[in-house]
Amino acid sequence: MKDLPVCPLCGSSNTIKVKDFYHCNDCLSDFGRQPKADDGTPMIEAVKGLRFKYGDISTGSIRERFNEEGGVCLYEITDTNGGNLNKVNGVLTPEEWKGLKAKLIEELLKAQTVVNKLSMERKLNIEFMHATIQGNTVVLHGVS
Repeated sequence: MKDLPVCPLCGSSNTIKVKDFYHCNDCLSDFGRQPKADDGTPMIEAVKGLRFKYGDISTGSIRERFNEEGGVCLYEITDTNGGNLNKVNGVLTPEEWKGLKAKLIEELLKAQTVVNKLSMERKLNIEFMHATIQGNTVVLHGVS
């Protein structure tokens, strides 16, 4: 019998494969599906751009923008920390762009699982929270 993954929600190994995803027989959750946009397009193909901002106006910030155009990804990184303005522009190949999107989507879905578990299972009243994954560490940000 092929090894099946443990449930990411409850940690149970009582799981089964169902078509293109897995089902947990203990908490009854489904997991392992390929993420898709509302129209059914795989998320990796649907995402055409990304924007991130870290920091604030008083301490400075870093802004990252990625935009898919003509089969390649143009990026711009702006750093205003320390009162200086540093800007870097470049191009990612289609392979680099697809790899970046896949990694970010995977990490965002893992982080959302942690937030869901805290909110729904632990009944933690979350006013604002998000999680990031850095290596093997989950970092939670927010107020509860």
